[in-house]
Amino acid sequence: MWRRRGNDGLCGCKPPGPSCNLRDHVARVLPEWSNDDPGYHALLGMYAFGLEECGDYRRAEDFGRWAIDLNPRDAWAHHAVAHVMDMQGRLQDGIAWMTTRQRFWSENNFFAVHNWWHLALFHLELDQVEAVLALYDEAVRAARSRVVQDLVDAAALLWRLLLRGVDVGLLLQQGTQCGRVAVHHRVGHQRLRRGSGGGQQPDEQRDDESPHSSSSLPVLSPCCSLWMPYRSMTLKSRLPVVTDFRS
Repeated sequence: MWRRRGNDGLCGCKPPGPSCNLRDHVARVLPEWSNDDPGYHALLGMYAFGLEECGDYRRAEDFGRWAIDLNPRDAWAHHAVAHVMDMQGRLQDGIAWMTTRQRFWSENNFFAVHNWWHLALFHLELDQVEAVLALYDEAVRAARSRVVQDLVDAAALLWRLLLRGVDVGLLLQQGTQCGRVAVHHRVGHQRLRRGSGGGQQPDEQRDDESPHSSSSLPVLSPCCSLWMPYRSMTLKSRLPVVTDFRS
């Protein structure tokens, strides 16, 4: 997500473009589905996330929980509800939500690392740094995944810790790939600041002064794999948008 609280502007769960598209692409096809259709929970989970990105938090949580009622292992629906709790500042609720249902979203799921990342953010916003570091070691980087999505989450977590004055140098050295992603995370953050008029801070490093030149490393996008489910919605995108259809 491009988080609206405590955001460094880079690690995300949504594709570029208006947030309403996340909601409306799914809303256009939902009337064609019902509880009896296999996979209906996945559609509800995607709709929940779109509602959350549009600021409709109450309905986003309702639809996310509905999806989980249909399939308790729907990790995307868990993720959508976690977003709601984060955006509403319900940090303790978020920790309870993720930990009590951990067995459903953390096992045999490609999205597990990202959900661990969200749990770490709840702790971070409560200044529970030791809990964040434990989650980094035991969950976020436990498997030393080389999947770009997982590397971006790890780098984003280290970057947030760094912004809070936590020494993460050793962690960056231990995870070379993660460190390389973190460099681009910082470079991209600086570019966003300059583009928004924020300018360059005195302690910020210029792109061409980076120890890893941007010309020799790929710029990684955190969104590329996460928004793919929404592309299947576009075939029926000309259907009318229905924003409330649950009886």
